[in-house]
Amino acid sequence: MPNGNLHEWLHSTDDKARLLDFPLRVKIVLGVAKALTWLHDGGNFHVVHGNISTQCILLDENFDPKLSNFWEATLAKTNDIDSNLSLFPIVECLDFTTYKKDVYRFGVVLLELLTRKESYILSCSSLNLSSSSFASPLDVDKVLLGQGFDNMVMQLLELASDCMKFIPDQRPTMQQVYQTVAAIARVHDQTGGSEIQLHLDYKQGRSHQRDV
Repeated sequence: MPNGNLHEWLHSTDDKARLLDFPLRVKIVLGVAKALTWLHDGGNFHVVHGNISTQCILLDENFDPKLSNFWEATLAKTNDIDSNLSLFPIVECLDFTTYKKDVYRFGVVLLELLTRKESYILSCSSLNLSSSSFASPLDVDKVLLGQGFDNMVMQLLELASDCMKFIPDQRPTMQQVYQTVAAIARVHDQTGGSEIQLHLDYKQGRSHQRDV
């Protein structure tokens, strides 16, 4: 992809990371949340990616995120799927803990985006921390502070905390995550002129929240 992957932008150089301002980071995280929501509950199949990270989030010329590295993905079997055409491992059903692995990994990506800390540090040190304690030991990226977005940054930190809860069934669904990020983006759109796309455009009629 023209702009490589998200990990390169966050960790290669300070100058490169500085170009990722808050509106652009929200655009990226919203796109990732939208993609995972569609994979989990967007059509006649349900896919768990299994290994979301900043390395597998590719960025096109407009910094729209694209997911890659589906080697560990699993696909829920339904009557509408011809298993002979699928490249994914087929399972009869995916229980809620399987979906919640993606939610946890999304939380790590979100926290990495906000702090520029490496994911292995975040996944080891952030479990069971309250949202109020995230900013202190981990330090939010200084580029994001003092630009008029501090309240929205803290809301995203709280969301990351919810996604990374130790008990899987205490984590939100990806649809709930998407709706939360979209609401935060909508506030910024009304106050800062962002061009972030806010509308769900995956298959209509599946907007109910599945308890996964």
